[in-house]
Amino acid sequence: MVENAAACMGAVFSDAMAAGVETVTLVGHSQTLRILIAIAILAGDAPAHRRLFLDNAAVTSVLWEGETPRLSMLNGSAASRGDVPPAGRALSR
Repeated sequence: MVENAAACMGAVFSDAMAAGVETVTLVGHSQTLRILIAIAILAGDAPAHRRLFLDNAAVTSVLWEGETPRLSMLNGSAASRGDVPPAGRALSR
């Protein structure tokens, strides 16, 4: 099951990045988003998602440095930053 979810989320991530858009916003179930973060951002395997915890209604922001994604916020709040994630290829929840 985790491997199937990882394949689906990997495809969604690849499609979003291939589209060349500035900002992608994903809203979804915690497990699905944790799998996406584990495989696409942290370059881990799908079972690594079990070590991540996402709060309800929390913001996770991923910024790109060139072609490298960097997890810049996990379990944050847009209000605590006083702004929205930068538009430079940000993936947000």
